[in-house]
Amino acid sequence: IGFVDSDDVIAKDMFSILMENITYCNGDISILKETRNIHDLNLMEQRYPSKMLRSDAAKKEFIIGNLFYGEVWNKLYRKAMIKDLTFDESLTVAEDLDFVWKAIGNSEKIIYSASMKYFYRTESNGLTSVFLPKYAQDTFRVFQKIEYDLAEDNNEVLKELLQYRKKIYLSQCYLSIKGSKDIPKKEYEKSLKKELKKYKTVYTGKKLFKKRERLLAE
Repeated sequence: IGFVDSDDVIAKDMFSILMENITYCNGDISILKETRNIHDLNLMEQRYPSKMLRSDAAKKEFIIGNLFYGEVWNKLYRKAMIKDLTFDESLTVAEDLDFVWKAIGNSEKIIYSASMKYFYRTESNGLTSVFLPKYAQDTFRVFQKIEYDLAEDNNEVLKELLQYRKKIYLSQCYLSIKGSKDIPKKEYEKSLKKELKKYKTVYTGKKLFKKRERLLAE
């Protein structure tokens, strides 16, 4: 089972490669690289080798995001891994993060290839093209769910990495509304700044994240 957003672009061989990888490696989830840069469309013909990740390694990558993020698209799922999963319809955003995290938790083998086969159209007028405080609140609800799962598994390493991911996300939210003349957003800017102070000393695993994200969180 795979998902594609209606306004995005995929390579004509994307699903055949996803299927090939999941079948050849007897995997549960197959993932290809995505791009948000329109200039990368001409790279969609290139192919790269695949690598296999066990569930714990995929969870770590889900949090760090060097290979892939938690979007529901650019992936192919074995039906048995997601047959009991649903999307949390109470969430305005981040329902894909919640879904993918649970799917990885149900899986043993995740296959990843750096073949760039999915173009995410960021310039659309879609839901996430603007920022609303509820988006941050919903995303943190998902982070809390993940934190609970990690506590259940007694996985302190990933719990600490998640703290740094939350710090990065808060920084992104803060910068997206900083300097807004809108009074409600101005108030929310203050609350975000206050929340960020709680993460001031969070540095564990910092070097594992992308440089641009580390700079953002400084």
